[in-house]
Amino acid sequence: MSIGKKIAGGFGLSLVFLIVVGSLSFWGNSKLIEINRQLTRSYEILLDLEETFSNLKDAQRGLRGFVLTGIEDPWLEPYNTARQLLPKKMERLTDATGGKYQEKLGEIQKLIDAMFGEFEKYIKLRKTDLDKSLATTANAIREGEGQKDMMKIRALIETMARDEHRDLVERRREAEANATFSQAFIGAATILAVVLVGLGSFFLTRSILRPLGKLLDGTEQISQGKLSHRVNLASTDELGELADAFDRMAEKRQQAHEAMREAANQLSSASAEILASTTQQAAGAEQQAAAVTQTMTTVDEVTQTSDQAAQRAKAVGESVQRTLEIGKTGRKVVDDSLGAMEAVKEKVETTAEN
Repeated sequence: MSIGKKIAGGFGLSLVFLIVVGSLSFWGNSKLIEINRQLTRSYEILLDLEETFSNLKDAQRGLRGFVLTGIEDPWLEPYNTARQLLPKKMERLTDATGGKYQEKLGEIQKLIDAMFGEFEKYIKLRKTDLDKSLATTANAIREGEGQKDMMKIRALIETMARDEHRDLVERRREAEANATFSQAFIGAATILAVVLVGLGSFFLTRSILRPLGKLLDGTEQISQGKLSHRVNLASTDELGELADAFDRMAEKRQQAHEAMREAANQLSSASAEILASTTQQAAGAEQQAAAVTQTMTTVDEVTQTSDQAAQRAKAVGESVQRTLEIGKTGRKVVDDSLGAMEAVKEKVETTAEN
């Protein structure tokens, strides 16, 4: 396996582990967020139920104060406020519970509508006929009609509140269990991640540094002249290929070194032979120099003899020249003599004829 694949595998394993841990942590956090959202909704439902019953009591209390005093302000202010808030409270409770308490909420809404219908009658009667209003109100109080409706509403609200409290306790337990599981899982995952990453880093570093150490040692051995040293690294990655190339280089260098040493030995032998031959040639050269010296001496003697011969030849030449001149003169004399003799001959012949 190549170094790149080893590093990619290590990082890939770490990445997969981080993805798994992150996914589970995200799931746990999402679950915890959903539980907290449900807890918040339960608290809001409980608060709305409590405020609904409180608004009803404020409306009832304000109505009684108005019937007794006939003063609208401040007695009818809580009544009017409750009448405005209660529809919104009921609508929000219906949305928050998602139909869980639809039947109970519907029953509460009917009771509230009936109560406010009676309340309106009391208010109108109080404004028109005080005595009748007081008598009617007293009679209603004695019979407990309004109180019965309030007790029914209170019972329904308490039932829903108990259910929400039970759900709230269950969600709290679930949240605590989820938080405990998340903490334990994250702690275990962190420890496992540290162990795995540490082991992976150790083995990855070891698989790279040990071959590098052998290569560095081999380089040091070669630099010291130990050409027979080999790395012999059993690895299939780039470092193994580098070690094989290094061993091949060392082998070729050793072969080249042996060849150079052999060539040097041969060169040394040839140099010795050349030195002996040069010595012989030097001795012959000395003999040749002596012979040349003798030859030069002979040449000098020959040169001197040649100079003497040349002088003698010059003298001979001069003698010959003089002899030639003399010969020319003698020839002329001879020619003259012959002419004279020819004349004498003619005269003799003439004489003879005569």
